[in-house]
Amino acid sequence: MNQKKSTNGDYIKCAICETTYGERIGDMPDGIMKWRTSNIQLEGFNKKSFEIYYHFDHGKINNVNYSGTSRTAYLPDNKEGKNILKMLIQSFMRRMTFIVGTSLTTGLQNTVVWAGIHHKTSPYGGPFGYPDKTYFFRVQEELKVRNIDLNSIKLFEIESRGCIEVKNGLFVIETAKGVTFK
Repeated sequence: MNQKKSTNGDYIKCAICETTYGERIGDMPDGIMKWRTSNIQLEGFNKKSFEIYYHFDHGKINNVNYSGTSRTAYLPDNKEGKNILKMLIQSFMRRMTFIVGTSLTTGLQNTVVWAGIHHKTSPYGGPFGYPDKTYFFRVQEELKVRNIDLNSIKLFEIESRGCIEVKNGLFVIETAKGVTFK
């Protein structure tokens, strides 16, 4: 059987198609994810947008010192954008959005880098911005292999702003409705 079992979470990953079955927990260092609605209009969309902010302090994971980072990403404030935001929130809570590795753009080693889930980091076009006709499909496929899809977020509601802090294996969610510890 072409499967491998992980020790990080209760899941099985197919060695052929890389689809994850079960809940996978990644190796992302402690960090913060914030989101809010913004008046920034993304090229190709007529409505407001979601601005997503990530922050990681310098730290140590698996006995390796690493440098932190901050990143900002954008999604349109429409049905598809809200669904992608819900999936990105779930990915962050499962510690799969970032890893400690080598930056492809700077070559810096032992730094917090994207973990293979594409984000649009420019609201104004270019290779990292909008419009991009295939972005929603691509990012959903990247999340699907991590067992995050529309079915896994059915009961998940988001608000116009919020914050998640992942620290010491736990996370705190803060929204306009209050704070939740998990």
